[in-house]
Amino acid sequence: SSSFRYKGVAKPILPMREALLAGFSGAFSVVSMNTSLQVNSVGVYQLTKMLCIPGILGIQRVVYKKTVSSNTILCLSVLLLGVFMSSISDLSLTGAGALAAFMAVASTSQFQIYQGTLQERFKLDASGAQYAIIGWQFFFALLFTLLLENPLMQSAEKSLFSLSAGGVGILLLTCLFAIGVNITSFGVIGVTSPVSFQVLGHLKSALVLIAGYLLFGHTNYSRLSRHIVGILLVFAAAIVYSDIKLREGQTKRSLLPWEENFSLSALSIISLIAALCYFVASPV
Repeated sequence: SSSFRYKGVAKPILPMREALLAGFSGAFSVVSMNTSLQVNSVGVYQLTKMLCIPGILGIQRVVYKKTVSSNTILCLSVLLLGVFMSSISDLSLTGAGALAAFMAVASTSQFQIYQGTLQERFKLDASGAQYAIIGWQFFFALLFTLLLENPLMQSAEKSLFSLSAGGVGILLLTCLFAIGVNITSFGVIGVTSPVSFQVLGHLKSALVLIAGYLLFGHTNYSRLSRHIVGILLVFAAAIVYSDIKLREGQTKRSLLPWEENFSLSALSIISLIAALCYFVASPV
């Protein structure tokens, strides 16, 4: 590998092959997720995002021979149950939609694993990793856009984007936000793990749901108790998962079962209380 200099400091970059693969993986992950949203219902799209945690764990187990404790899997299962209860309702699915969802889960899971392994292997920080792949990521994103959306061949009536000054400004602002998201994801995954990044994303979604309820109200009160229970489960599981990971980091090893009993007992109690609240609040 070679290096570039930023403010007089040498920064390592990726070899050509690794940068190309990372750029392709990143672009394909975004395209496959957007395609899944386009051909599936919002509920299936949310389910697709939810299945990234099992996808990451499966790839790490099969390809990288990396395992997690059964208690961590239990904690993540409670988190995913909470995500399902709080944000997933419509699950209409077609054959093409199932294929798109599978590709989205597989590509996103692999890319996020790749984000961590590349930084570890080549000693890259978040900004250096993004710098190393941004050219290839832009190239493949542009290629996918021309192949799938074909904006140059669309009529004015069907065009999704207008090359006006305002449109170009929005496009550039969106690109800036995308770079920020990419650097943030590299940073979080680099210091934690792909699974931890997914847990953080689901916690963010729960906070967005709470903000939506407070600002705009709830449109379906028959499902409000289910959503509240789901959000409580997400918060409880995220807290316990964080506690497990912090103690694993302190000991530099996987925690023994008895060492996780306190956190898991707290999670069990919170889950039981949440379930009781759900059944009490549900209409008969």
